[in-house]
Amino acid sequence: MKKLLSRGFVILMAMIGLAIPARAQYGGVVISLDDHFVNEWVKADSIFYPQYKWKVTFFVSAFGKIKPNLQQKLLNLQAEGHEIGYHGTTHINAAEYLKTHTLDQYLTDDFTQLQPMRDMGFKVTSFAYPNGTRTGQTDSALLKTFTMLRGVSSKEKADKDNGCFYQGKPLIDGMGMEIHYPYFSPEYMTSLLTYARDHNTVLCVYSHKPVPVADPKQHEVDYATLRLICEFVKKNKMKFMTMNELAGRKAR
Repeated sequence: MKKLLSRGFVILMAMIGLAIPARAQYGGVVISLDDHFVNEWVKADSIFYPQYKWKVTFFVSAFGKIKPNLQQKLLNLQAEGHEIGYHGTTHINAAEYLKTHTLDQYLTDDFTQLQPMRDMGFKVTSFAYPNGTRTGQTDSALLKTFTMLRGVSSKEKADKDNGCFYQGKPLIDGMGMEIHYPYFSPEYMTSLLTYARDHNTVLCVYSHKPVPVADPKQHEVDYATLRLICEFVKKNKMKFMTMNELAGRKAR
């Protein structure tokens, strides 16, 4: 009966020319891809952007070794609405490095390409820790330069204690989308997306190289997983966000 009444209300609204209220957006997703697989990023974008208008934060490492034509492709991705973040000069494991080096050495050695990127027109405001390793000391220091930091999560539960959900802080953990992770499955990814939708929060996921079919021995995400995420976001009227956009969002 309720369904019939609801349907009748919608039909009546349409008949008399009144706008039917749009469903509110519920939660969002930050997709992030790391390292310097520029051609693969561009290829995936050519598939998913036209259909879903997705947004991705591309965390770039070893920028100085990327060829100029690929650097231009990164600028093109930024112009399309994606974000280009920083992922280190030499992909240093911060926690391990600080066992034998000072904080100042770390901040010097792995951030030599940050200013050159900014000078080229990249609006770099986010940093993803290589290997996800971080300390309170590095967090405090890096938040003087970046507005958002990303670690990694391996929690197997979709709940409020999982750092892959935004908590209103300038640090979020990414949940891996790669099949070699023991916790990963399409069902688990769907449970994370469902939690984000139902609790009006933002889920952060990450991988490295998007490919049609992922090799379980490589840091790759297959197109099927990306499509699963995009379809869920579209169907549930959720929102794609970049890390920079996340920084301005209030926690729910």
